[in-house]
Amino acid sequence: MTLPKVSEKDVQASIVQMLTMRGALVMRINSGAMPGTYTDKYGRTKKRLTMFAAWYGPGQGRTTSGVSDVLAVYKGLFLAIEVKAPGKKNNTTANQDKYLSAVKSARGVAVVADCLDDVISILDWYDYRITLDPVDAHHVTTRLYAHDPLDT
Repeated sequence: MTLPKVSEKDVQASIVQMLTMRGALVMRINSGAMPGTYTDKYGRTKKRLTMFAAWYGPGQGRTTSGVSDVLAVYKGLFLAIEVKAPGKKNNTTANQDKYLSAVKSARGVAVVADCLDDVISILDWYDYRITLDPVDAHHVTTRLYAHDPLDT
């Protein structure tokens, strides 16, 4: 018996559902542009590109591609999740890498996930850490990157 192939869309849907069930605020992002038409004030039909997302970062200016597929806030922790089909974790674009790097620089958590377990392990780790050392949500993400006395 052959198992059905799991697509990126399937992985993404399971991640969004799991995050929602665990109480996270979840945003699904479509970045890039889509061709379309509109009618101007004179009744003429014109073509245009509709932008879905843009992001700004220090030294970045306005960038319209690379935003992660799923953005979430979980108990004060900002997550940027770039979802890939199973086995395709290394297929990120330069703009996606730039966005993930900007999230890390801003003290968020950036992950490339090709399965639900990639995200569950982060949330479980985070839940464990905040039970050991409950802190104000505004200071929590600094502990992910700074030396942590609890790691000794």
